Amino acid sequence: MNEGYRRYRRGSDAVLLKPSPQTPITAERFAIAFTRAGLPENLLEVVHLSPEPASDVIKHPSVNFVTGSVAVGRVIAETAANADGLTGSALELGGKDPAYVAPDADLDYTAAELVDGAFFNSGQSCCAIERIYVHDTKSYRLGDLTSTDPNLGPFVSFASAEKIRKQVAYAIQQGAKALIPEDLFVAAKAGTAFVPPQVLVNVNHSMVLITEETFGPMVGIQKVSSASSPISLMHDSKYGLTASVWTNVEANASSRSSEAEDLFRGRRETSTEHPS
Repeated sequence: MNEGYRRYRRGSDAVLLKPSPQTPITAERFAIAFTRAGLPENLLEVVHLSPEPASDVIKHPSVNFVTGSVAVGRVIAETAANADGLTGSALELGGKDPAYVAPDADLDYTAAELVDGAFFNSGQSCCAIERIYVHDTKSYRLGDLTSTDPNLGPFVSFASAEKIRKQVAYAIQQGAKALIPEDLFVAAKAGTAFVPPQVLVNVNHSMVLITEETFGPMVGIQKVSSASSPISLMHDSKYGLTASVWTNVEANASSRSSEAEDLFRGRRETSTEHPS
């Protein structure tokens, strides 16, 4: 359709629009929109044809250019090539469109654009992103640290390992979702001191995983809806050893400095004070 529109704009051709039989009304409304916008009569005509009469149209001497997609692309190419005058054609032929995220990409911008590129119109777009390639980052391998391969080792005791397993299990029972498949870490078995790293979403402050110290490779991620809510949530803890704010200070210097001051003002020190 893009090529047809360009040819109309150049004033060189009228356009016959043969839509997919799955979306006939879309084409009719498309034509109505052009008519209401002032398109001269008969320059855009919608035709609903089965494959055989469509082939006859392609071979007609008045037709000098055809565009098409995967399902009938081969038929269009062959028919156009055999037509008198060698009818021109441009075949879109569909796609399995890839995207590559380079290491230096702005992840906030890139993530939003990739989501829109993949899910726009419920993914029913010729140019929808359907494959994404990202750089591999540091991988974690669980096992005996006396060997050369693992970079994650065991817990200090079986009891500590069991405590972590229970925190994760309780959080999942309360609605949290674990993102890392445990079977990626074959050494992590019940009754051992090996526990796999885990990232959990859909967490909240009713979960022990969020309110009690874990002291293990587990982290919960909770969504916030405003600039003030993360500050109050970060303060909602009986612990106060460290905290951090990750932001673009150069772009938001004044507002981010204020948020950081609110966060760190009054943080309670949990270490023991020794008399001098």
